[in-house]
Amino acid sequence: MPGLTRPQSLYLREMAVLLVLQLLLVLIVVFAGHRLSPRRVCLFSCRLWLDLFLYLLLAFSLLVVVRASGSYAVRAAAFLGIGLLLSWVLLIQYNISVMRSGGRLPLVASVVCAVALLTASLALIPLLLRYTGILRAVNAVLVVALVLLVVASLLFVRNKEAFRAYLVAGLVVFVGLLLTDTATLVSACRRTGTRECDGPTGATTLYLDLINIVQNLFLVMSQK
Repeated sequence: MPGLTRPQSLYLREMAVLLVLQLLLVLIVVFAGHRLSPRRVCLFSCRLWLDLFLYLLLAFSLLVVVRASGSYAVRAAAFLGIGLLLSWVLLIQYNISVMRSGGRLPLVASVVCAVALLTASLALIPLLLRYTGILRAVNAVLVVALVLLVVASLLFVRNKEAFRAYLVAGLVVFVGLLLTDTATLVSACRRTGTRECDGPTGATTLYLDLINIVQNLFLVMSQK
């Protein structure tokens, strides 16, 4: 890709392949899971606090492995594990939404939109790399905005209109994070074989942005 070094181009290509595979995994897990267990509405035990604890424990453990493991195979497996876990969460949301609506829901459209946004962010990389310093600052602001948004949702989201506004605001934040994270990750890659150019590590960050985009789009489009 013009304007990128060879290590950056290889890094970007590897992350793109991993992310597309993860999004395909989302569709496989959700549709296969829905066919096999269309009334599954619990993550694990149907005990809210226990399920939340187990989810956070698993998610944190897998993230630690991705960040800390010295083995590429182990990091890739943990990256896949994160994809399976978050796909399972989306399956539960899909089942609940289908039972409420009684019809097919726009999950495929949500994934296609996420792929389009990922493609756009990759295409814009040569331009975005010119403003890496500014984008790092924007990224920090977006992270703070996300935290404030989550807190606000716990305090003020009490009806469908407020929930929809929360989803749209979250969507805007995660699209911004996708763009800024992509630029900052690629700008940090200097030499192939280093952690800064590691595909599973970088793809994990972008996948968290993408899966939240898919989730928010799905929930927005599913609302009547």
